[in-house]
Amino acid sequence: MVSISVYLVNGISFATETLTGVFKGENARDRFIPLLQVSFGISLLAGLLIGGICTLFPDTIFGLLSNHRETIAAIRADVSWLIAIVGCLAAVKILYGYFGGLTRGEPIRNASLWGGLVGFTPLAICAWHTQSNQILWLALLGFLATRTIAIAAFLPGTLQNSD
Repeated sequence: MVSISVYLVNGISFATETLTGVFKGENARDRFIPLLQVSFGISLLAGLLIGGICTLFPDTIFGLLSNHRETIAAIRADVSWLIAIVGCLAAVKILYGYFGGLTRGEPIRNASLWGGLVGFTPLAICAWHTQSNQILWLALLGFLATRTIAIAAFLPGTLQNSD
């Protein structure tokens, strides 16, 4: 379900990237904030809707993907992570699309490095040592949340009138 959410959110991110590039080319920086508001709103709504439906109806949704009761029972233990993970995923993908449209790769690269080094690696090592699936989900959430925070730090500078 995370992968399905990625595809959906990536589509919204590509649209954000395209419109950001168009607005940059037209020197219409005043349209960046409304674009980000609409993009975040749609992306979060879509992602949280997927996560919410999976959390509320795990047997039905995952029953469509598998007829193995043991697999579906195992999924029930982890499905609560979907809402937070898909929420962070939606936010970071929109920001990646925005910065891609501005042709600014440095914030994207830096956010990914910080996410991997700070948000993911320590928790992944802990998950490996403890053999904990829950900590591994936390590592994924840490990766996404750290990337979101790191790239958001570059956002205010792009919303001003100067490059």
